[in-house]
Amino acid sequence: MCGIAALIQNNNQPIDLKRFHTSLNTIKHRGPDNSGVNVWGNTIYSDELASKPYPQLSPRVNAALGHQRLSILDLSQDGHQPMSYRNNLWITYNGEIYNYKEIKQELILLGHEFASKTDTEVILAAYSEWGANCVQKFNGMWAFVILDTQRLEIFASRDRFGIKPCYFAIKDNKISFASEIKQLNSLNFHNQKINFGKASSFLSYGSVNNTRETMFENIQQLLPGENFHFKLSDDFNKIAPYKFYDLSNINFIKTLSPSDWQKQYTELLYDSLRLRLRSDVEVGACLSGGLDSSAIVSIVHQLIPSLSMKTFTSCSKTKKYDESAFAELINNYTNSKGHKIYPDLNNLFSESMNNLLYHQDEPFTSTSIFAQWNVMSLAADNGIKVLLDGQGADEVLGGYKGYIPYLFADLIKTINIFNLYKISTNLKDTKTFSESAIYSGCKILIKHLIKGASKGLNLHLGDDKLLRQDAKGSLISPKSHSNYNNKLIYDMQNSLQTLLRYEDRNSMAFSIEARTPFLDYRLVEHTFKCKLNERYKFGYTKAPLREAIKGNSPDNVRLRTDKKAFVTEESLWYQQNKDQINKTLMSSDYLNTWIEMDQLKKRLNDYRGDNDFFFWRLYCFNQWAKYFNLRT
Repeated sequence: MCGIAALIQNNNQPIDLKRFHTSLNTIKHRGPDNSGVNVWGNTIYSDELASKPYPQLSPRVNAALGHQRLSILDLSQDGHQPMSYRNNLWITYNGEIYNYKEIKQELILLGHEFASKTDTEVILAAYSEWGANCVQKFNGMWAFVILDTQRLEIFASRDRFGIKPCYFAIKDNKISFASEIKQLNSLNFHNQKINFGKASSFLSYGSVNNTRETMFENIQQLLPGENFHFKLSDDFNKIAPYKFYDLSNINFIKTLSPSDWQKQYTELLYDSLRLRLRSDVEVGACLSGGLDSSAIVSIVHQLIPSLSMKTFTSCSKTKKYDESAFAELINNYTNSKGHKIYPDLNNLFSESMNNLLYHQDEPFTSTSIFAQWNVMSLAADNGIKVLLDGQGADEVLGGYKGYIPYLFADLIKTINIFNLYKISTNLKDTKTFSESAIYSGCKILIKHLIKGASKGLNLHLGDDKLLRQDAKGSLISPKSHSNYNNKLIYDMQNSLQTLLRYEDRNSMAFSIEARTPFLDYRLVEHTFKCKLNERYKFGYTKAPLREAIKGNSPDNVRLRTDKKAFVTEESLWYQQNKDQINKTLMSSDYLNTWIEMDQLKKRLNDYRGDNDFFFWRLYCFNQWAKYFNLRT
């Protein structure tokens, strides 16, 4: 796990080495173990960067690749990047290809030779053999840029589900790639201006990472499952990424019997964990005490019974938010070494806010991110460089309560009344999916279906009532759906992207690699072949996962129906800091550009103490814009 940087200039302009090194240093936290820069063409430099001749690419093109390394596989100098292969291919790469050993054996049979034990060299050899199609072979997470000095072309790629970040900016026939937005700011690609439409969407719906655009004007990102492939002689202002993987285009044919499907699901889940335990450093796990993280720790124990894994849990002194008792059950059951931390939200308000903003680059939607930040800090303090985490399980298996009406929609459309009745009456998640919520969802759905609402239900949790009229005009509203699978896929391509960004930045801030076994593409594709009633078998959400760990995890954790994750006492924090927060919001010149301030004042006065993420979005947005000194 690392940080990448690339700058290619097709305008005869020399590379400013000092600026490039400054940009790379901003992400030293992503890879503190080693750093490297390779340059082609003409440069300008400062005294500390000694002058030396660099190889030429072509008359008008100058380029630089940079890398910050976090050593996970092959800890020797053989893993140094940028890395070359057969003299003409160079790479800067962030991520892990978990099946690199299997691909390596295939390549050896095709005549390839290897000088290291890294997955980085496997990527280069795979590209040499299969070209852009090499990414179809990879099982993992990645963001990389390959420079072919012989063919004079660039190939860049981001993994199927967007686990690893890849930002880019194009300006004056220059293109730069980066792991974090702040790098591109250092390279002077940004005009210090807020993206107006993205800000409107964030303030209304909390939408951040759902499009190629970012909150910074002129800075973009590769979307999940996208490649960039272009010649160095091309007009950079006209090049564009293209999709190599799109979950919504896969035909999920349901041919297996329920028992055969479950058997394969369990096998794939265990194999996903087996692959993600490949590491030359110690592997730990985030453990909330919920189903997903508990399943991971339980399966690892089955795979390696002798391993006493370190786990890390965010706790709360308020009982209704605390899951530490469940985490302790898992730790005792698996002989894991549990570590706890009690985040204090007052520290977020007084000390940690700027650190979080710096590392996240873009504003965040709730204070739960602070709990995760503390977990990563705790893991780093205990010498962990790799953490397993349950991210993605809810989106793939339909674990959120908002998915229930979409499930009912499919059952009603297919006239599957028996399963509709069976699931709605047997659903055991009464603490999460109360009967009133279920039947209210049914009533809303039936009402829309009777009206012939072909666009489906719009069940997003948004608030655009306080937006100024001109801001509403640029609003990017969440898409509506009436199909269960489509809703899940949409969330994987949208809201999950924000959660993955949180995890990447929080973990990398402490030089930790976070691995997400539920996002193994084989497991994801297989899950979408599951029949709807099997997903909620015996009345439980995420029934396949519960079945997969049956007998290997305590039932009072495996069959839990209350869901918390990294929760925080947001309403209490707001009440304790109400006067200061309200003063900040009402005096904000930034918010005044998007929000009707008179309406905001009324809403603040009417607040009665419930968790209201809308207030946090406003506060975080204001602090973010101030921290980065942005213009509206």
